[in-house]
Amino acid sequence: MKESNDLALDLALSFAVKHIKNGYFNPIMPLEKILSFVSVSLDGILLNDMRSKNSAVKQAQKNENIIELFDTLCNTVIIMLGGQNDKQKNK
Repeated sequence: MKESNDLALDLALSFAVKHIKNGYFNPIMPLEKILSFVSVSLDGILLNDMRSKNSAVKQAQKNENIIELFDTLCNTVIIMLGGQNDKQKNK
């Protein structure tokens, strides 16, 4: 799991830096803070998904749909990078 997170962060960083340099994104905060937010969020989403597979946890808390959590993370990061998500574009 750690290797997957590291790869995902490396790819996200490369993508973000490329598009900041070409002017597509204009971050509203330092990139380092955005990447820290992504890292912590990924860990939380994955931990929540693993915990939700435990029968005791299933009874104690409602499991969030992991796809919805990743969708929320993606939309939040796009906004932090100064971009617009699909909902904002359609307004």
